[in-house]
Amino acid sequence: MRPRRLRTLVPLLVACCLSASACVYFNTFYNAKKFYRQAEKERLAHEEAYAGWAFDAAGPERQRQRSGQADQLYDKAARKASKVLDKYKESDLVDDAMFLMSKAFYWRGEYLRAVQSLRDLETNFPASEFYHQARYWRAQCLEAQRIYAQAQQLYRALLDEAPVEVAVLAGLRLGEMAYDREDYVAAIQEFRTTLEAYPQSDLGAQLWLRLGEAQMALEEQNRFGEALESFRQTLAADPDPDQEYRARLNSGRAHYAQGDEETALEVYIDLLKEGKFRNFEGRTRLLIGESYQDHRLLDEALAEYEQVRDDFPGTPSAAMALYRTGLLQLQEYGETELASEYFAEANRENPGSQAVLLAQEMLGYLGRLKQFQERVHYADSLFADSSGAVQGPLVWSEGWEMPVADDTTRSDEVVVARNLEVLDHLFNACEIYRDDIGQPDSAVAYYQEVIRRFPDSDQLPRAIFSIAWIYREMRRDETAAAPYLQRLIEEFPASAQANEARRILGREMRATGEELAGREFERIERLRLEEPENIYAYVPLLDSLSQAFAGTHVGGRAAFLAATAYEDILGDTLEAERRYRLLAEEFAETQFGKLALERQEVRESGLIAKLERSLKAVGGQVGPGWEIELLALEPDTLDTVSLARKYVGFGQRAQRRGELKLAQDFYELSLEEQFNNPRALYQLGNLTWEDGYSDDAIELYQQALAFDRGNLNLYYRLWRAFTAAAEEDSANHYLREVVRRDRGNPQIRFLNEEYPDFYDAEEQEDLDLEQLEELSLALPEDELEWSEKDMPLSDWPLVRTIAEPVYPAAARDSAVVLLDVLIDREGRPREVEVFRGEEPFTSSAVTAAYDYVFYPAIRNNGVEINAWIELTMPFAVPAGGIETAAAERESVAEEDIEMAAAEGEPVAEEDIENAAGERAPAEIAPAEATPADGEGI
Repeated sequence: MRPRRLRTLVPLLVACCLSASACVYFNTFYNAKKFYRQAEKERLAHEEAYAGWAFDAAGPERQRQRSGQADQLYDKAARKASKVLDKYKESDLVDDAMFLMSKAFYWRGEYLRAVQSLRDLETNFPASEFYHQARYWRAQCLEAQRIYAQAQQLYRALLDEAPVEVAVLAGLRLGEMAYDREDYVAAIQEFRTTLEAYPQSDLGAQLWLRLGEAQMALEEQNRFGEALESFRQTLAADPDPDQEYRARLNSGRAHYAQGDEETALEVYIDLLKEGKFRNFEGRTRLLIGESYQDHRLLDEALAEYEQVRDDFPGTPSAAMALYRTGLLQLQEYGETELASEYFAEANRENPGSQAVLLAQEMLGYLGRLKQFQERVHYADSLFADSSGAVQGPLVWSEGWEMPVADDTTRSDEVVVARNLEVLDHLFNACEIYRDDIGQPDSAVAYYQEVIRRFPDSDQLPRAIFSIAWIYREMRRDETAAAPYLQRLIEEFPASAQANEARRILGREMRATGEELAGREFERIERLRLEEPENIYAYVPLLDSLSQAFAGTHVGGRAAFLAATAYEDILGDTLEAERRYRLLAEEFAETQFGKLALERQEVRESGLIAKLERSLKAVGGQVGPGWEIELLALEPDTLDTVSLARKYVGFGQRAQRRGELKLAQDFYELSLEEQFNNPRALYQLGNLTWEDGYSDDAIELYQQALAFDRGNLNLYYRLWRAFTAAAEEDSANHYLREVVRRDRGNPQIRFLNEEYPDFYDAEEQEDLDLEQLEELSLALPEDELEWSEKDMPLSDWPLVRTIAEPVYPAAARDSAVVLLDVLIDREGRPREVEVFRGEEPFTSSAVTAAYDYVFYPAIRNNGVEINAWIELTMPFAVPAGGIETAAAERESVAEEDIEMAAAEGEPVAEEDIENAAGERAPAEIAPAEATPADGEGI
């Protein structure tokens, strides 16, 4: 009986085992799907919170980054799916797991891994239900990597070959790609083609909506009617609430663009009345406020913005309402301080939203404007003190009154500074008012100040034309612009601006002085290139040209070329110095005159500045606010190698600070610019190894080794990786390379003593896997910052003058903010971005950083270069605690008010309230001359 019973039980046991195995891999895949569903839910919730802002006054570069929580869930899903592939290769869920893992990689931004997995699915499972979907997702990965030609080719193949649901998605993406590159005509054609091929698809509403938005983007009157029809078709195609809202909202915009403003306003108000669009009410009211503002109904606009703030606190809409309120106060009422407060409040309302980015950008413009104004004021005060005269106003106005003299030694003469630095600062202020913050009246006032201070400047046509442009383009006042255009024609007939004035007024164009000089210069240049050593054949011609066209850009170029010929070819330094001196005097306002002036200043003060810089560099430990780290040199050309090194620098910092996903993104960007990039390949391999993808790490290490065989760390890493992969031959090979290259290391000497036949014997013996795994070799430290040998610099950037940040009134603790600062060639911060920190500290840190002064980075050839640094900005609780800090602010406020009262200045109530939050301007050394922008219009 027992044998028979056993024969009965064996099949049953086998069936149970198989069933258990199936349950295990099914449960593993079930968990992968569960994590993926959770990730999708988190991602969609995140996108919904920030939905719609792409078409509300900003482009996709303003979009918030993806959800970190979703990233983690996608990672868990990918790991579970990978486990199915590793342990249950024969299961019927392999293609399911591959597809799910690929999508998870895509949403995490790991496009290379996604493409590899999708290709494996297409190759090994051509009959899979996911085959066409896999091709579509691979096209999306190519698109995300900016491999646009291949992505388009694959989308077009899918549009022709794939089932309807995938083909329509491909057609939609073709239209989106054209839209993103601003080829709206092509986008319209792609959307129409897809609609004609699949008129009944489930994506019909989205296709009609995007078609209408592309038609709107052309901004052509005849297209607005077509857009309205597209939006009607959207509403007839069973749209979801978001699509319906956008179609109706854009219908209002189309009516507004056609001049039918009343209908547009009715559309917006109708949207407010429908409860199902409650989630969109904030954005709708923002558009209503914008409509009121365009109609000059400013009080009504402010009321709409205020209601958004009250009804939807803490949302992106509320932050945008604060930003637009600040912008209105700034542009319509000139309330700079009040506007700054609204921008700062927008930063706190919804950190990370689009409005915060816009507000920070505007605060940056206001900060730069303040810098230029302070520099002009400082130059005026120095000039007045040196001449014993009265300092004039920064910008002249009819209501200006001479201050009561408290110094009897001063004369009654009113003076202002009139040097080239002041001219540059005034022009910079003009352009910020005109282009960045949209205050045309202030821009005109500053251009008038340029004309008043510099009546004989070669830059006068530029200032006059700018005033005419503001009246025509910003104020829509042709009558006010006409006198300035006429003045250009009469007083500066050979200027490029005069020719533009003739074109505007419908008059005959003339050859400008620059054009005539340019033709003559081309003739001389051909002669020079024939015999560059024979300077007597072309220098007299250059001299004649520079004299005939004094003050022009080409004239300055001719004088500069003549001076360099004496210096570089003849070696006549005395004649060269004489010519550089004349160039600085006669062509001071051109690029070449400024180069000559800078050359002279460097020669006169270079040794002193270098000594001062050297003392700073060897000064020992730095105090709070002085700590910086060089991140990257800013490329000054389209050189992909320089751009690749910049991305490596930012990747190293992100890795050093623990932002590993950000570091991976930067290394991948670097490799897109330059594949021969061993540093990026190596660090990307390290990150891949840490993520558990050993095969990918090995591939990256080997690619790095092909370009850099001198990197000892690579051999250590490859030994460890092949040991972990149980590949004994490769592990032994790279271990021998480690021994050969690192023989002086005590741990290597110990290895040779323990295994004497491994390396030094005539017949070397390999270590087995167990011995390899038992080795406890410490890997060398990885360099995550640049060393001197990595950078072609004679001098690295240093802090020259710090600006103490104001401890925020709302703060209650200490903090550290990490800032990325782009230092220009003069040592001034050009851009400041927050890398790490929280409000309210970040706003104060950014403001303070713009007041820093640095020693710039200097190349080995002695030329300054723009450089990115990481600035550590500490905030300590003031001595005595928060209450003491508040008391100090109040004391400073009272002193400011008393001083203002003593000088006879009126003190506004809001100044009394806000003075405690203000700080005195940082002590800044006088700025070097900044290059003027283009000599043309």
